[in-house]
Formats: sequence, structure tokens, C-alpha cells
Amino acid sequence: MKTRRRFTAEFKAKVALEALQGQRTIAELATRHELHPNVITQWRRQAIGKLASRMPGSDAKGVGLFGRVMGAPPDQNLVDSLADGGVNFSGIVPHRPDDSLAIGFAYVGISNRVHGFDLDSGLPVARNFESLLETCYTM
Repeated sequence: MKTRRRFTAEFKAKVALEALQGQRTIAELATRHELHPNVITQWRRQAIGKLASRMPGSDAKGVGLFGRVMGAPPDQNLVDSLADGGVNFSGIVPHRPDDSLAIGFAYVGISNRVHGFDLDSGLPVARNFESLLETCYTM
């Protein structure tokens, strides 16, 4: 079995910067660095996200909150309400500044028309909401 390769933050940043510069295609960079193109695309996205969220010289530690609420006319939509939110912790483990932990929750309200359809259809369970809890730890 092939062992999984590990890359330093410096190497990831170097490859992501090359991808952002656009002087070579992702396929060329993948061949050059012996990586899958999806890995380079992911590192590039992460670099863009960090550039947008971090000022130069700032500490990577912190807590971020996110949330969203949506409503829609129930007579025209399967989903009439949605609320989601969560929290993101960065730099919580000493000597691992790029690690982050995110916890999110979502609630989706199913419209009364769909709920009524389920009841009329004789389904054993009539939908009226869906919810989820998600956790993600990235290194």
C-alpha cells in the first residue's frame, strides 16, 4: 500500500501561489509537482480564502461565526424556511496554526403543501422539517 504523502505549509503556499499567478495551467503544475490537479485546486481555494480573511501579520487564532435565514412563499416552494449557522475555531491547537474546527447546524422547514401531500399519500412519516448537525476538522 502506498503511504500518504504529507506536505509542509510552505510547499502548499508555494504551489498555490504558482496556481494563482496563472503562468502555468493546473495540469502543468500537477505534472511538475507530481500532484493530482484537484489537490492544487483545493490549495489555491484555501489560499484565496486565507487572503480574504486574514490581514498580513495578523494572528491566525480566532473564532468566526456565520449564519443565514431564508424564507420563501410556501405555495410555490417545497421548502418555505431555512436557518443555518455555526462557529469556526482557528489556531486552537498549539504549534498547528492551520488547523480549524467548524460546527454548523441547519434547519429546513418543509412547506405545508408538501406535508399535506405526504399525509394524503399515506406515507408512514409526513415531512415537516429536516435538520442537520455538521462538524469538520481541517489540518
